[in-house]
Parts: sequence; C-alpha cells; structure tokens
Amino acid sequence: MTIRMAIIGTGGISVGHAKRLSSQGVEICALCDPAEGAFARFRERAGEAVPEEAREYTDYRDLLAREDLDAVLVASPHTLHFQQIMDSLDAGCHVLAEKPLACNEEEVTGIIEKSAATGKEVVVSYQRRFMPRFRFMREFIRDESFGRVLMVQAFQSQAWMIATRGLWRQDPALSGGGQLHDSGSHLVDILHWLLPESIVEVAAFVENHGCAVDIDSTIQFRLAGGGLGSIVILGSARHRGMHEDITFSGDGRTSIFSRNGTVLVNRDLKTPLEVVEDFPVNCDESPDHHFVRVVNGEAVNESPASDYLRVIRFTQACWKSGSQGGTPIKL
Repeated sequence: MTIRMAIIGTGGISVGHAKRLSSQGVEICALCDPAEGAFARFRERAGEAVPEEAREYTDYRDLLAREDLDAVLVASPHTLHFQQIMDSLDAGCHVLAEKPLACNEEEVTGIIEKSAATGKEVVVSYQRRFMPRFRFMREFIRDESFGRVLMVQAFQSQAWMIATRGLWRQDPALSGGGQLHDSGSHLVDILHWLLPESIVEVAAFVENHGCAVDIDSTIQFRLAGGGLGSIVILGSARHRGMHEDITFSGDGRTSIFSRNGTVLVNRDLKTPLEVVEDFPVNCDESPDHHFVRVVNGEAVNESPASDYLRVIRFTQACWKSGSQGGTPIKL
C-alpha cells in the first residue's frame, strides 16, 4: 500500500523525515506552513523526496479538509501539536509526531484517548529507541545479572540558549518550555525506556539565564526500587554539537556507560571496562521506517503516545520543583 502523507511544519527537522519517508515509498502529497518562504526553502533541501505536484497550504485545517490522506507528520512549534494531532486523527490519519508530543498531561491523555477512539496510530519520533546501541543497553540493564539499579547518571550539553535566541523555541507561547522540553526530552524518554522500574520522586533546580524558558536544569530522582539518579541538562554550553553521557550501575557488580555514543561495560570486579563495538541490529532504522511498518500493519508501535505520559509527568514535576526552590515532588 502506498501511504499518502502530508507534512505540517516544514522547518529543518522535516527535511530528514521527508527523505526517509520517501525512501520507504511514502507519497508526500501536501505541505503546510504559514511562514513566508518556507515552502521554497523546504523543497530546495528535500529535493526529489517531495514531488513538484505536492500542494501547499498555510492552514492545516484546509489541508485536512481537502486532501485524501492516510497519514500526517506533525513537526510544528510544540504548543500547536495537540490540536493538530487531534484534528488529524479525527480526519482519519495516522500521525508521526515530533517530540515533545504535547505540552501537558491533559493534552497527552486526550491524544491517547483520541487515538484509541479513531483506531489510528500515533508514533512519537524518538530516534534513540531505534539505535542499536540503546537496544543493547536496554537488554544489558534488564538482564537479571545486572541486578537492581543502584544509580543512574545522565548529562546533556548543548549550546541551546545561543542557537535558539530570538526563535520560537524561546517563546513559551509556542514552545511550551525550554531545553528540558526540547532536546532534553530525548534524554528523559530514553532513561525511562531503559529503566526496568518507575521514577517515583524528583527534585530540581532550574536556571533560565534571563530567558523566558528553562535553559539549565539539575535534577535528582528516586526509583521505585530505592535506586537514585541524576540528570544535568546544560543548555547554556559554549561548544558545537551535542555531548551526552549516560551511566547505569547495578548491584550485580555490573555497570554500563554511554560516553557520547561510545558504549562501555563492566561485567564484574575483576575485568577492565570493555568497549562494545558490535551491536545486534534488531530494530527499524528510524522512527520514520518504523512508522511506515506500523501503518502497514507490519509492526507493533514501539513509541506510542502512552509512553509520553511518563515524560511529560516527569518534566512538569521538574518545573514544579524548580519553581519551589528544589522541593521534592512525588510522581
């Protein structure tokens, strides 16, 4: 079956989506973006992935009313996601949604319920779930030899404040939040996905550096099994690209480390750290590839809207704790 798909929001992130979806046989038949010049910029970068005859709209509601679609990519500013996703589901479309899925728990619950009522899938575009190294880490941490999780540490560093200055990401009316809600959402999601147990309590300090949204966050958390964890989100960094570290330590005398893409494991107290170089490829190549298989009934949704509930609950608890001077918040 050829999937007929529209793209709502043609910013930079949508270019890669268009190319990957097109490579899987998806027909991109319509685009929507209200920004002047957006279509020309998008078409230039997306190239042959977007047919010349793909129609252009400035209002997504007109697009949904006029097009015969199977699916929609929602990649607009964050606070617009909820209504666009809800309307797309009502129009009979499956939805591939950029993160963050929505901006509060009520919205996420509404999307989950609407997806169930319409029988249409919502896949959240969290690419780390489809990276072989993270699949390896998940199996390693959940193996009984790892034991109970004692400690989790995660760090993300990015020049987010500088890169987004003057753009919609620093306008809470459009972004719904700052670095923790944006790039940090990937880190929060992958930690929840890796963990074999729930996070039950958080305490956070947040620094905005004079901006309208959160930039830097330092977060402490407690696991249901008693283990501890910490996350540092550094959005005020002064370097190119992103740096990310993750550490898990278990009481089975094993640990696993991800150091900016390099995975190291410690299997016992007698052997040195081992760099893992070969990962079994047991997953789809990307959220886009996975979405196509889900829509075609060839795969079970591995990044559903329901998983995002724990991400938004965690994020909102961090904001609440930060606003109260680091007061612990139960989840």
